[in-house]
Amino acid sequence: MVVTGINASNVEVIETSTLTLSQALPTLISATFNPTHQLEGQNVTVTLEFDKALQAASAELGGSAFTLTKTADAKVWTGDVVVPVSSELTVGLVVKDYQDLSGNTGAEDRSDSMPITPTITIGIIGDVSGNTTVTVNGSSTRFETGDTIALKAVDTDSLEVLGSATVLLDGTWTVALDLSTLKDGEIAVYANGTNSLSATADEVNTTFNYSSTTALVAPDYWDKYSAELPSQKAA
Repeated sequence: MVVTGINASNVEVIETSTLTLSQALPTLISATFNPTHQLEGQNVTVTLEFDKALQAASAELGGSAFTLTKTADAKVWTGDVVVPVSSELTVGLVVKDYQDLSGNTGAEDRSDSMPITPTITIGIIGDVSGNTTVTVNGSSTRFETGDTIALKAVDTDSLEVLGSATVLLDGTWTVALDLSTLKDGEIAVYANGTNSLSATADEVNTTFNYSSTTALVAPDYWDKYSAELPSQKAA
């Protein structure tokens, strides 16, 4: 910038200075989630890193706005948000209204999303007697058709039987487990799985009683007529 003028002595004075304007818009470099996936209704911490220091920023996760706080490094902002209810595998992150120290506003960013933690349930398993197999079934959410549910049955001696089930279109699954190598008594069944987004469900479990032999039950007529039989006394 050049400024000219005439002083009191009628001498032209020229002053030159340099003014630097910052025209580059800030951009979002990365977005991270802690934990990397989360259940609906649970809290997640979002950390955003920008290419330059900011004076303001805002964000939404799955349509839920949350407050961002500047860290000691003004390029990094963090905020906590509760994961909203959604039928999708992920919830989208929207970062907007972020301004650098010169007042330049970056473009709205929708490039990041967070997987919602999948879930697994196990159906009620009835006690098993006289059979060496048991059918285990259940349901799941946020698994796709063809995904695998891993199962194991464990007896009281910690012996294990492993199995796997394929998730069907409606999220249900079923598998037959061979119990022949397990000890009679209480059996614990565990199920877990990881979906296509590398999100792992919380492990679930249930128990049932197992007997490899069928209990003999006296017929009703035996109780009726055995009482009428004369008792034999020793001579």
